[in-house]
Amino acid sequence: MAGNRLPYTLERSVDLGFCSLRELTYSGGLHLGSHCHDRAYIHLAVSGQSREVMETHTTVRNPGSVAYAPQAAPHAHTFLNTGRSFEIYLQNGWPERLGGRLPERPVLFEEGPAVSIMRRLRAELYEPDDVTPVMTQALLLEIAALMARRVGSPEERRAPRWLSGVRDYLHDNVNEPVSLDALAQMASVHPSHLTRAFRSHFRCTVGEYVRNLRVERAKHLLVATSLPLAEVALDAGFANQSHFSRVFRDYVGTTPAQFRSIGKDA
Repeated sequence: MAGNRLPYTLERSVDLGFCSLRELTYSGGLHLGSHCHDRAYIHLAVSGQSREVMETHTTVRNPGSVAYAPQAAPHAHTFLNTGRSFEIYLQNGWPERLGGRLPERPVLFEEGPAVSIMRRLRAELYEPDDVTPVMTQALLLEIAALMARRVGSPEERRAPRWLSGVRDYLHDNVNEPVSLDALAQMASVHPSHLTRAFRSHFRCTVGEYVRNLRVERAKHLLVATSLPLAEVALDAGFANQSHFSRVFRDYVGTTPAQFRSIGKDA
């Protein structure tokens, strides 16, 4: 940025020593290229919609989503429209001093207790009192525990070899038709057992997992190639362009054409 001009407006901030809380307003269309922070941070999307690229994952962030980035984790951000962001930057070494632990990889929550905790932390920013430091530290320990649990389970728990084989097959054949009976026969298990085990380890059904893989495949093709949308749909395993557009919008929050436009401009 030229001079001292910042790409955001700082609405409010407070430094508690072990962390700093702040709320920012970003302008629509703003793109922050790949960058990293010298401290781990947790981010609540208060309003507006943005596209974040972290590691190999691209996510369209809607209001209410919570993201965690470890210290020095490269990421890029494009704000699709004007929005607000509540951010917490954690002092290095916290919460290890209190017996806690922060994950070494990014974490994303789109609903649940983590979102509620971040909203309570945001309230401490706007209505601080002498109990704010203690309250903030307690709430941060709660969210740190949720993040550690998300990273450590259930998907990260070691799956049975047969179930890992099913998962690997789905990744290798993302654009092929899927049959639960065929997958169960391949794994030599009953379809109902496959269904229960898959949900237990991967927190979704086989169908949801495949659909997410196809959406991720489509994201890559939209940004990395100039294939027509109909060809992207077929290559990613969708029945047709209409079905592809409907599913993509449900999962990503934007149309394939809009996502491609944002990706090409980034």
